[in-house]
Amino acid sequence: MLGEILFEEKPNVTEIADYGVKFEDFLAGKQAGHREARFDFHFLNEIRGKLTGKVAGVAAITARADGGPSVADIHGTLKTDDGESILVKAFLYLTFQREGGIYGKGMVYFHTNSSRYSWVNSTIGIVSGGGNPLNGEAAVKVYAWE
Repeated sequence: MLGEILFEEKPNVTEIADYGVKFEDFLAGKQAGHREARFDFHFLNEIRGKLTGKVAGVAAITARADGGPSVADIHGTLKTDDGESILVKAFLYLTFQREGGIYGKGMVYFHTNSSRYSWVNSTIGIVSGGGNPLNGEAAVKVYAWE
């Protein structure tokens, strides 16, 4: 069951690393016979909610060319507005839209040694959202799982 919103964010992709197939070509269906493609989306996202600050990291995406569910393994560091650091680790299932949209759902794990935020160590987050992170028209919400 979804609990309180931990934070909302607008994904901000700062760089895309590809490994032989450009992301734009993948979206256009030009993956030249590959069943899947790998992309690393580097990001710096501002978050607001119960947790506030900036999270920087990488989303390692394995995208299926047949339109089936793709996956993202996300690893980042949340620097809270009050200077603490929190590990953010997520696993999402994604679907891609040809116009550039990415939609996902998954789970988030947190860890910190900060006593102020120790409550995150026993919190699992549920992620839902999407849009086009390449043009800033995406929104993601992370809820506590109760």
